[in-house]
Amino acid sequence: MLTEDQKFDKIITNQFAQQTSLSRMKNMKNNLEQITKRTRQYWFSDGFVEIVNGVIFLFLGVYFYVQSALPSRSLWLILLQAGFVVLLFGTIFLGGRLVNILKTRYTYPRTGYIGFRPPPRTNRWIAAGVALLMVILLLALFNATPISLNWLPATTGFIIAAFWLISAARVRMLRFYLLAVMSVILGAGLSFAHIGILQGIAAYYSGMGLILIGFGSLTLAKYLRQSPEIDENPAIQGNS
Repeated sequence: MLTEDQKFDKIITNQFAQQTSLSRMKNMKNNLEQITKRTRQYWFSDGFVEIVNGVIFLFLGVYFYVQSALPSRSLWLILLQAGFVVLLFGTIFLGGRLVNILKTRYTYPRTGYIGFRPPPRTNRWIAAGVALLMVILLLALFNATPISLNWLPATTGFIIAAFWLISAARVRMLRFYLLAVMSVILGAGLSFAHIGILQGIAAYYSGMGLILIGFGSLTLAKYLRQSPEIDENPAIQGNS
């Protein structure tokens, strides 16, 4: 039989063991979250994602500007509008490939390759499909209320800003918050300028493309300065 003091000591010991176990589990969870966050940050540490997206945005800017310059019943205009879906998914596919090529050439030789499970490819296509659906719904809404067409650049700016805010929340990078703010300001400014629907969209994508390339280039320059390439075959010093 245990005495009252022994029972009390056993209860205290069990509570201490439970608290210690919970504390270890909490610390382990925090460590895993830190590792996940740093892995995600590493993917954006060289600026290539912004640079490639900036080039894609510039391409879209040219695409919409050409549409604005063509006559309303032009065959080329019809072909361009019909090919938007192919253009959108094509740039997403080629953009991802280009980022991987650039990282293989410049990033991995400097700071190594960190493998992590990427989101399933189906998730990326679903995200692209959702974005396309949002664009289609917005265009349908604007066609039903022509007065609101002037706000298409602002709406586009808010949609793109939402994507950057989601990325910022996941990786905790200040420049993504800045990109979101600049997207809203640029889109709203072009809507207030009343320069035309397609012209406004073309100006938004072109301007945002230049901003992305600028941010990415600054990030890349900092990365290259801080991470010189590792020489895997150092020169053999001659015997003196």
